[in-house]
Amino acid sequence: MAQAKDSDEPMKEVIKGQKLLWKHGVVVWGHVVRANTRLYEAGTDDCPATLIFSATAPDNEAVNELPVLTEKLHHLRACIIPEPGWTQRETEWWEDLRNDMSYHR
Repeated sequence: MAQAKDSDEPMKEVIKGQKLLWKHGVVVWGHVVRANTRLYEAGTDDCPATLIFSATAPDNEAVNELPVLTEKLHHLRACIIPEPGWTQRETEWWEDLRNDMSYHR
């Protein structure tokens, strides 16, 4: 099995920068939208998840708005086909959320 290049694994960039993150990072509010179930199993497999967060919203706004956005994304993911009237962005998110092996930044 061929090993993936770092450029093919977006989270490796984050992991490599953890020391800088711990030293200079900022704590922000966020929500897990979905996580591949294999993330919770023992092993070395890389599997995607979808997280949303705000790096700039005031705490009260993030605490109030992120759950609303998470619910909207859960609704998108639950749909079997795109609904009439969806924006292109909603359709792109739907495609991403329906694919357990996709990465979206």
